[in-house]
Amino acid sequence: MRKPLIILVLTLFVNFAFGQIWQEVFDEAASATSGTGSPSGAWTSTCVGCNARDGFGNLFEVSTTGAGFFSAGKTNGGMGAEGVWTSPVISIVGFTDIKVYIETGALFTEVGDYLRVYYRLNTGAGLGPETLFHTATNGSVTSVGTSPALNGTQVQFVVRAFTDAAFDFFTFDNISVTNTLFSRASAVWATAGTWSAVAVNGVSCACTPTQYTSVVVGGGNTVTIGANAAAAGLQVNGTADAGGAGIVTYSGNFNLDISLGGALATNTGGQITSGGNASSALTFTDNQSHTVTNAGSLSVGDITITNSSFFTPTVITVGGAGTFAITDALTLSESSIQSATLTSGVTMTIGGATTISNTSTFNNNGTVTMSSVAAAVLSGSGSWVQGVGSTLNYSGSTLTVTTLNATAVTNTVDYRAVGAQSIKTTSYNNLNLSTSGAKSALASFSVSGNWSRTGAATYTAGGFTVTLNGNAAQTISAVGGETFSGLTTSNTFVSSPQITLNNDITMASLTMNSGNIALNGNTLFLGFATGLAHTGVSTKGWAYGGNFRRIIPTTAIAIGTVGGFFPVGTSTDFRPFYVGKNNLAGSGGNITLSHTGAATTTTGLSIADTGPVATIIIRQDSFWACSTTGSTTGTYGVQYGGTGLGTVVSLNDVRSCLVNSIFGTNVTATTVSLTDPRVERSGLTLAQLASNFYVGSTNAATSLPIELLSFNAILVSSEVHLNWSTASELNNDFFTLERASDIEKFEKVTTVKGQGTLNSKTDYSFMDENPLLGVSYYRLKQTDFDGKFTYSTLRKIEITEIETHFKIYPNPAVDRKFTFEMTGINSQNEVPLKIINLQGVAVYEASFKADESGRISTTIQLDNAASGVYLVIVNAATGLRKKIVIP
Repeated sequence: MRKPLIILVLTLFVNFAFGQIWQEVFDEAASATSGTGSPSGAWTSTCVGCNARDGFGNLFEVSTTGAGFFSAGKTNGGMGAEGVWTSPVISIVGFTDIKVYIETGALFTEVGDYLRVYYRLNTGAGLGPETLFHTATNGSVTSVGTSPALNGTQVQFVVRAFTDAAFDFFTFDNISVTNTLFSRASAVWATAGTWSAVAVNGVSCACTPTQYTSVVVGGGNTVTIGANAAAAGLQVNGTADAGGAGIVTYSGNFNLDISLGGALATNTGGQITSGGNASSALTFTDNQSHTVTNAGSLSVGDITITNSSFFTPTVITVGGAGTFAITDALTLSESSIQSATLTSGVTMTIGGATTISNTSTFNNNGTVTMSSVAAAVLSGSGSWVQGVGSTLNYSGSTLTVTTLNATAVTNTVDYRAVGAQSIKTTSYNNLNLSTSGAKSALASFSVSGNWSRTGAATYTAGGFTVTLNGNAAQTISAVGGETFSGLTTSNTFVSSPQITLNNDITMASLTMNSGNIALNGNTLFLGFATGLAHTGVSTKGWAYGGNFRRIIPTTAIAIGTVGGFFPVGTSTDFRPFYVGKNNLAGSGGNITLSHTGAATTTTGLSIADTGPVATIIIRQDSFWACSTTGSTTGTYGVQYGGTGLGTVVSLNDVRSCLVNSIFGTNVTATTVSLTDPRVERSGLTLAQLASNFYVGSTNAATSLPIELLSFNAILVSSEVHLNWSTASELNNDFFTLERASDIEKFEKVTTVKGQGTLNSKTDYSFMDENPLLGVSYYRLKQTDFDGKFTYSTLRKIEITEIETHFKIYPNPAVDRKFTFEMTGINSQNEVPLKIINLQGVAVYEASFKADESGRISTTIQLDNAASGVYLVIVNAATGLRKKIVIP
């Protein structure tokens, strides 16, 4: 059961000589149903058929609580009928752009309840119909209704309300009809001669603005705020407006309060300036939402936004491409939900402290730069939210706002102080560390975009881990290279590389959950002083295109374990390398490994093995280059291999070898997959470990075939361009291009001759001039000389419409015979064809039907046609035609 609620509203009285046309603040006696507003004019109210007031709550009357507002609703039941409140007819002659304001409230109202506010305007032919301009929101909220700018001779406004249940209340108060005031001179805000009620630079109204007055400053005038001031909206005209630009300036540390949900706007060339007063302020304290549009220049000392309502959320929306500067403090505080939102393209600088209190939220969709002064800190118990594409340039020593949400794509947080800064523990998209000083991690955090460190800034990892967890390509760029305590890769982007290094990086531990690292010619160094283990699963990511280095530990390493693991490969294939050793080693050494997937200049070598087979055929296009540094001892073994090396007949055929010699003891390939062979050598000295290692075969039938670099299908106009490249080829007889609309039923498009055995890159291409309409798939089949074959991955093409065209050949015809071909035809339709001579007489007529691919191909014989020139006309509706010559 709901309990009675007493609503208290404090009303501040104003001097109505200052441009006020009419206002009602409901200072009548409790239960009054009529009254007289100020300066004059009676209002009335009716509620025909309403239930009688129950003695415990209001009905449709001035509140019985003594709070001074008009109430609609009661405690023991609904109103029973619609209540109608009507203002007097108010003269607005001599005023320009008048507005009606009304403050409304709701308590426990719901669907079926309503409070609606209308105006009736007389523009010369009597009062017009009721026009709705405000509807109170159901629930427990307050709001301000504002009419559009009205011009005429008279205005009247009407409030209609209804509630249908007990304890459902609407209220309304402080109804005001006010004019817009325009600057007419360069003078002080509170001086009567500064303003006109008619137009910029118009006749004086001998009045000044109040919190109920909208204000326009323009006409080349500079209006100075010499005391605390208020307005229901402010527009500062620009250079393109009538009379030219305006300027609003401060002569001291005063406040300009924007009230009643009014808008603030500076047009291009217009200015609001602090006048050098550090604590000059714009304030928004009316518990209402506002828009700020700055196309000119807006620079004040402070901006304070306060929402003291317990019920109503408020939003301050800032837009415009002008210059926006807060030289001192930005403060958001509230008793209810409140937010300020910078729209995309807005650039703001803040020179002092930014405080986001309680549950306030600042939504940055533009660029905010916080000054480098010591007081420029971002703090408070609220939230700072980075939008898509936004930037926060932060120069405070600490960033302590409770919630920093910086995960939106392409947003950037730049720690750019001249000196030390702490990196707030949160999830970032792009993270920049710039200018100078140590930027220190306070705990582990994640980056889903790019990592960048520039200038003289340094990164202090503090023993914490950075996780790269983007779903798009990421980069690490750092002057002089970057050092992490721990690095985890969890990038889920569908294309490789997921992560690219633009500099060397060093870390004590590496965990690769997902995502490949393009080393980009740089070195990834795993280990500071000891070789800490790679703790991820190998097939979930690897590094390629540079060097992978790690410390040689002082303990023995079992071959194939993470202690000596190098997760390397190509952009498409995993090619892991393991180093093991069977005794202790001296300190200070390290092993550097790089993998090459391109062809070498050495060709056609076979080398003797120590086993029963006399020769090994070496695959030259993929090898692992290992080097060592430091004074170490020990006996070493290696294990390596991976995907993309070709399907072998038997693991017993595959060998570990050097380019032109063999040392150490060979171990038969050790893997359960013929498509992922792993080979080993053991008994290597440290000097022998510093070698290039290759995969070879003891059996010519074992396939170590082409390395396919790429295969692409691209739609150009109505044709499909197919191209592919190989890094090298071994026993490659030919390629077959196949296509299908159903992946279970492929057909041959063409064959292309291979290069046999070749250790250099080869590019191939073919154009499918008659592709299939709709969705189709292409694949590349590679066949060896011995008949073995493999397939590429599928490439999808979708053609919604094929350009219709036809050709005839040979031309001139041979023996009065030629071929007619046409593509891009709906296979359900017949295509008429007619051949006429130059006199228009038909010598041939027929109709043809296309096949499933939309293609017609037929031979036409004109035995009885005389020599000469003929026109072949296809599809008379479109008029396609070509000439054919009969010799």
